[in-house]
Amino acid sequence: MRGGVFVILAVLFLSACSVGSDSPSATTATSTTLRAHGKCDAGEHCSWQWRWRVRGTRSWSTSPLKGPVGGPAPRDGSKAPLRDKVTGLRPGNTYEWQVGGRGSDSDPLTWVDGSKFNTFRFFRPASFWNQRASGATHPNSQSMMSWLTARISKAPVSWDRYSVPLNIATNADPRVRVTATETGALTNVSWPAGVASSGDGDDNHGSILNIDTGELWDFWQLNPSTRTASVGAKDSEHGFTGDGNHTTPAEGSARGSSFDLIAGEMQPHDFTQGHIDHALIASIPAPARWGPVGPSTRADHNGDSSPKAIPEGARLRLPRGFDCNAATGITWQRVVCNALKQYGAMVGDNSGNASRSFELEGFDINASRTVYGHGQSYPWGSDEWPCMPIGIIRRMEVVQW
Repeated sequence: MRGGVFVILAVLFLSACSVGSDSPSATTATSTTLRAHGKCDAGEHCSWQWRWRVRGTRSWSTSPLKGPVGGPAPRDGSKAPLRDKVTGLRPGNTYEWQVGGRGSDSDPLTWVDGSKFNTFRFFRPASFWNQRASGATHPNSQSMMSWLTARISKAPVSWDRYSVPLNIATNADPRVRVTATETGALTNVSWPAGVASSGDGDDNHGSILNIDTGELWDFWQLNPSTRTASVGAKDSEHGFTGDGNHTTPAEGSARGSSFDLIAGEMQPHDFTQGHIDHALIASIPAPARWGPVGPSTRADHNGDSSPKAIPEGARLRLPRGFDCNAATGITWQRVVCNALKQYGAMVGDNSGNASRSFELEGFDINASRTVYGHGQSYPWGSDEWPCMPIGIIRRMEVVQW
């Protein structure tokens, strides 16, 4: 981990007598921008520094010492905003941080606590996964939603053995060849110890993310013991700064759509903080055979040919005025409900006609001790198939694509 570039105008300085922390901003899975404010009194020569660590650990990572600058600054007596972008953080952790300041080289730094933050958000801020569902409603939304609601009777959250375990790799892990019978072999795949796939016996999804390089690999019907799969796909974009989408046909995909497996997955941190800041992934019965629509670049074409069918790539959302608090009294369902209202759900796969399910997903945190999120828990506990109220899903609308 390291402190990134410190960005500040020359007239903005820190005071050893007045320093305070502000909330971090632009937090991703591996970076954040620490923010503070302060001023430097006349006659002082002020310096400042940042430090951060994973909550529960003892060792701090620190930025270079900034300054010194001479006071008074700012000259109008106001407090100057301070910024420092920190990179190289590990995804899925809670961090604590401090900013320290002093009035002269001989003084010790005085440290002030900042508010904790979680490294949980994948993909670049401008990715469609991280953008709110603000587009116009599709002119055929009502007929498409009528088509869908006639085919669903429940809205489960797939997790545990039925979703996607994310395996975290680093450059210290070996590189291997994984044979994919339908898409060809993938070479130079980062392979951490304890690689796991979901244990459902059908999809057996699994993703591997190298947090040092951002390389991301997705697999369908992965057998870690033999390093084989039916489908293997490497995203051509960076796993943290890309769009979460296999954008070229040559990449393939481990879903029916072109979306990355890790995209739209709920995780325990979402419920700890009380809000989900990205679109969700949804599987529906028999998505339109004539799809996809953007941003998806592919579809599995095994759905329904009706013009009322909803294609893979479509975004669904709850109406802006929908009252999630009135719709359910269960806290975690309200969190999901608000995410569906603010960010919506991207149709990414086929849940199967027989299932009659509008299926959302959360990371499989139990596949092995090494997967992302292991040791944490979801608010629904051990319930294998927690469900959203079907009445909430039936109120959704289709966003214009």
